[in-house]
Amino acid sequence: MKKIVFIALALFTGLTNAAIAATSLSTNGSWQTANGDLSSLLGQSAPATWSYDTDLASATLYSSYTLPSTGTVSTYVSSNYVLSGTAAPTLFDGSQFALSILDNTIANLDAFNTDIVTSMVNKGLNPDITGDAILFTTSTLFPVSEFTESFSLSGLMMFDKDFFTGPISTLPSADILLDNALFIYASLSHEINFEETGFASYIQTPSAVPVPAALWMFAPALLGFLGLRRKVNTQA
Repeated sequence: MKKIVFIALALFTGLTNAAIAATSLSTNGSWQTANGDLSSLLGQSAPATWSYDTDLASATLYSSYTLPSTGTVSTYVSSNYVLSGTAAPTLFDGSQFALSILDNTIANLDAFNTDIVTSMVNKGLNPDITGDAILFTTSTLFPVSEFTESFSLSGLMMFDKDFFTGPISTLPSADILLDNALFIYASLSHEINFEETGFASYIQTPSAVPVPAALWMFAPALLGFLGLRRKVNTQA
């Protein structure tokens, strides 16, 4: 059975008064692959806008660790990192998200899920070459008496090596990310009792738009991009 790595993120409820520059990254694509109980999403619209501050001083460094490739991943949370304009499903609208910076990552060595690696190869990218990445992630959790249900949404942007050079104190604006991205990927997964029951993904070039950031948070979680997805249960 394929396994998935989940890194739960703690709630962050404080607000910041720091002088910050806001930017927003929007997608306007459609789900290109969909299976399991998310099969009906195939071809449906999947817009989402990720609003964030370019100044990392406004965020909290939640975790930082070394990847198998010897690259690093640093995950930040902030009251100003807010997702809006989501569709199919709309339940993420207004949710807080986490932002992770992958410096000197290698997709194959760092066990990116197989769907990402395959998509990279299909786009002419070598998953054995060192590069940098930025990852936007959020999730919802609905515990009930009989089972636990969750949805996770992520957006991944891949760049050339040394697009990020540490120490990183300022994030690029949306237009700079767009100008330099080699590969842009999004995914949605549905789980019941921690077993994946549906998955959808697409590759789409987003566009930068100004969207005001909200100042509250709803339990973000880092989706398992660094790991293999569980086998999808296609039964009803």
